[in-house]
Amino acid sequence: MPFVNELKLRGSYGELGNDRVPGYQFLQAFEFGNAVLGGSGVPAIVPSTLPNPNITWEVSKKLDIGLVAELWDGLLGVDLTYFRQNRSNILWPRNLSISRAFGFPALPHENIGKVNNHGFELVLSHRNQVGDLVYSVSANSTFARSKIINMDEVPPAEPYQAATGHPVGSDLYYKADGIFHTLEELNSYPHGNGAQVGDIKVLDLNDDGQINGDDRYRTNKSATPEYVFGLTTNFQYKGFDLTLFFQGQTGALSYDNVLTEFGQQDLDNNTVYRATDRWTANNQQGTMPRADAWEPGATDFFLYDATFIRLKNLELGYSFRNMLAKGKSLDDVRLFVSGTNLLTWAKEIKWRDPEIRGGFTEYPPLRIINFGVDVKF
Repeated sequence: MPFVNELKLRGSYGELGNDRVPGYQFLQAFEFGNAVLGGSGVPAIVPSTLPNPNITWEVSKKLDIGLVAELWDGLLGVDLTYFRQNRSNILWPRNLSISRAFGFPALPHENIGKVNNHGFELVLSHRNQVGDLVYSVSANSTFARSKIINMDEVPPAEPYQAATGHPVGSDLYYKADGIFHTLEELNSYPHGNGAQVGDIKVLDLNDDGQINGDDRYRTNKSATPEYVFGLTTNFQYKGFDLTLFFQGQTGALSYDNVLTEFGQQDLDNNTVYRATDRWTANNQQGTMPRADAWEPGATDFFLYDATFIRLKNLELGYSFRNMLAKGKSLDDVRLFVSGTNLLTWAKEIKWRDPEIRGGFTEYPPLRIINFGVDVKF
């Protein structure tokens, strides 16, 4: 085919191991402690761990199948890869098949877990010249989804709480339905102890007339995005050059409240988005909960879609090469301005960096602008 410059298929298969768990679990260890004798504790040497002499590597089997093509002398380039990864023998402590009444506070890791991953990577490129304009464009996207096959999970109280069959990292949340605006609304609907007007209204998912842990549901997404993508462009026109790099993600959830050892902490409680139109005695129809609102636990009221697109890098330059006399010691002088993290378009999280997981617990990326000159002799 005359328009095909390159076309090839590729494939690979490999197996890897992983042992990233606390070491020496195959050995019996002892420590000084207390043993119960005659109804009272006495100093003694007691076993500190339950050994697993059969512990071995986790096994990861990965299959890649790819297609690479260059068409019409570079007008279109395609690089597509499908991958599938099956992880088995994952080191995980048993939860269901051994009772906690067995006697040890912690069970050893065993090769019982199984997780499957699959997805694709796609890169499309285009380069061309139109008169004095030379340009290239490259777009890439990656999709990856995991699924827990087995983790010796204790059957949950409700089927919608099971982790098995869901992505790794998916979590449990109470289902929110706005806030309690009036005392009459609060008294007419199930709520937990301590709930007040202005607090988050939590749905009674199992319809048992009370709000407790059985009303939590498991999401089908996690803080890890299912899609990440990027776009790189380069333009050259006479002495000017412009490079742009965009990046983004979708298919991720970000939770902005953090449960600490001291109780519920609303890290966004002081932000403008959290304070604007919050419930107060003078604003009983507010859309946001009152300050320091009560919650039974993590609710999806503070669970946000972390989709965003960011202008990650930009560089604009001008070269005086064609203006310089040939044969002289000075070959080129180029002026440029560059920037990093210049603009971000977010779907829901507009008050902070949407790429950071968990609110304000990490330092946000800086916006940096540079001016410079390159001199070549």
